[in-house]
Amino acid sequence: MLHDASFRGVAFFVEAHTLTGGRRLVQHEYPLRDLPYAEDMGRKGRMYSVECYLLGADYLSRADELMGALEEGGPATLVHPYLGSRRVAVAEFSRQESTREGGLVRFKVSFVETGDSAEPDSVRDTSWAVGAQADQAGLTLQEDFAETWSTSKFSEWVRESGIVSVRRGVASIRSAAELAALPAMSASTLFAQATALHGDVTSLVGMPQSLASRLLGLISFLGSSSGGTVGWSAQSALASLYSGATPSTVVPATPGRIQAAANDQAVTDLVRRAALVEAARGSATLEYESYDQAAALRDSLADALDTTAASAPDAVYLALTDLRTAMVVDITARGADLARLGTWTPTSTIPALVVAHKIYGDAGRAEDIVARNRVRRPGAVPGGMPLEVLVDA
Repeated sequence: MLHDASFRGVAFFVEAHTLTGGRRLVQHEYPLRDLPYAEDMGRKGRMYSVECYLLGADYLSRADELMGALEEGGPATLVHPYLGSRRVAVAEFSRQESTREGGLVRFKVSFVETGDSAEPDSVRDTSWAVGAQADQAGLTLQEDFAETWSTSKFSEWVRESGIVSVRRGVASIRSAAELAALPAMSASTLFAQATALHGDVTSLVGMPQSLASRLLGLISFLGSSSGGTVGWSAQSALASLYSGATPSTVVPATPGRIQAAANDQAVTDLVRRAALVEAARGSATLEYESYDQAAALRDSLADALDTTAASAPDAVYLALTDLRTAMVVDITARGADLARLGTWTPTSTIPALVVAHKIYGDAGRAEDIVARNRVRRPGAVPGGMPLEVLVDA
């Protein structure tokens, strides 16, 4: 069946056409080998060479219209008389008029087939963004501590008070570490680092940047020591550091005591803020079993970051706010397709295997139901007892 030829809706007559195709080959020639190797890179784009013409009293205006269509940018639909509709782009064309053929204009057009621009899909690495913001926040905390901490130009008592404050902070980190189910090797390393810092503080009190770096490193190790990623037990340990209430400080009158109080508060703030930063960092490596679990941690960390940032200096405020944004985006994106929590109530006492089969069509998921609901007798799940179950997203 022949079709009326046109391009961009401009009709014309076709006298002849040629279709050119083939394969995209890369020829490899090697020394001492007579036969080359042709690497096939896929089908070559087809080229449609069309010889067409226009005639009639209005052929000049129609020829100008066709030429405008051919020169317009971008691909368009070619209705080929023999091949039907093709999506093509114009490679080149020529226009010919002669006195011998009055009232007629000829075109030779080379069309090449084209498709949509197939660019690689880009996916934002939201977990990496959390880590990058956490790194920046850590640097900001270190600089803020260094601006506040000072023991020089004050009495020895200020120095001794600062040592006590740092050791108190180290002790709180050790206590938090005991809450985390750390591997024996990790626990031993962390406690060794804490002991070393406890002793080194006497030489670090005059170097606030180094002192802050050591404290930050200790908290970072706590956050990353659960098998190389921040586990749920490490999250709980970090939460014990950042969720504790900040003791109210009564500012004394003398300059030395004012600085001692500022040093003590600087240590407290650094430990709390650093623990929160590491908890946010760790949220990007956690495996969530349900959307509800992910959303609960996201909301908890977001609230803690909001509260902590509200009383922080401007630079720390901005760093914690940026970290909050990255954390919320990451957990929301990774948790979007996770199963939701729901409830299911058996009408009678039945085995957990039957419950799993009724809910999921898979008796193999009975173990999850038993563990999630702490069912004491898996062979007899009581009827009428609402069960917490995962509902596929």
